[in-house]
Amino acid sequence: MEDDLFKSLDDEMRRIAALDMPAMHVTLQKTRERILADSKRAEGDGCYESALLLIEASHRLGAAALIIGSKIRSLAVSGIGALERQELLVLAFVARAIIEHSGTAAHLVQIAKKRYNDALKNPSKKSIEQNFKLLEKKMNQFFLGSSTTGSTVSPIHVNDGIADLEKEAPGTKNMYDELCDFVHPNYGANSVVCAGNSIDDVLLDNCLAERVAPIRDKLYSFTLKAFSAAQNQDLILLSMCVLIEDLAERLIHPTSKSPNSAFADKKMVVKFDGKTPETALLFEKARTWGEVIDELNKFLEKNGMEKRGRMAHGIVDGRMVDCYETNKGPLYVSMPLLAKGVV
Repeated sequence: MEDDLFKSLDDEMRRIAALDMPAMHVTLQKTRERILADSKRAEGDGCYESALLLIEASHRLGAAALIIGSKIRSLAVSGIGALERQELLVLAFVARAIIEHSGTAAHLVQIAKKRYNDALKNPSKKSIEQNFKLLEKKMNQFFLGSSTTGSTVSPIHVNDGIADLEKEAPGTKNMYDELCDFVHPNYGANSVVCAGNSIDDVLLDNCLAERVAPIRDKLYSFTLKAFSAAQNQDLILLSMCVLIEDLAERLIHPTSKSPNSAFADKKMVVKFDGKTPETALLFEKARTWGEVIDELNKFLEKNGMEKRGRMAHGIVDGRMVDCYETNKGPLYVSMPLLAKGVV
């Protein structure tokens, strides 16, 4: 069991340490620049101003995801060294720090979701401004918050993050509490360096290996779970950026006359059967990638189909086509050509 856990943890940390975080940020920045450059909307109907606010919110969330991801990567590098040297106490510090960063990401996700959903319920310029100003306040806590004397911005409390992470990954709170015991000067921390309960037993190598083995395996397992939760929350945070950017795309679409009309449900017309690239499903009134995905999910549910994978097929007859693997075979779908307002 030890060898399997050791290898799994080592492989996972090395994979994370090799991630190209700056490239992810460049992609987000280019998306933001593209939307700004492609918008020819005149100010006054609320759409353009609201779109700018949404783009800025998405950009700041993306920056937060980059920062959290970069720190996770740095902690993975530290974890590799601790694992190689069998410094279990250091590994416990790494695992706890990972959970705290995961919790922060989870907290930002929950706040962003609430602001996103509230804005959709009342899609007016005022509602969008109010909701995303509240998100901006939370982002300021993330970027500038500090508990040091003289700070004017309070930080996101670690317990708020752990509580939100527990909703997404049950059991995280108990794991975090145990890891706290390992990093504080308590029994947990003592147990990875001490063989017994009395001064005579301290640091006896013949007892230490047997005593520490189950603790070591637990720390391996905890650290693996912590990294898994961290990556998941960071990806969800990035997905919120995509959702918010999709709202901005709807706002600057030529057919949008106001935020209310931009976010109103539209009855989609489905053309073709999706059985071949040439007859890819076409949702004629879909303006953005997000709207196509929403309608595709409804189509799949209605037809008893389950998604099992997706890959870009290419351009067919001037349209971008994706291929979805389903339980009933491949399904081809026309996707929006970005920022062109057509499918």
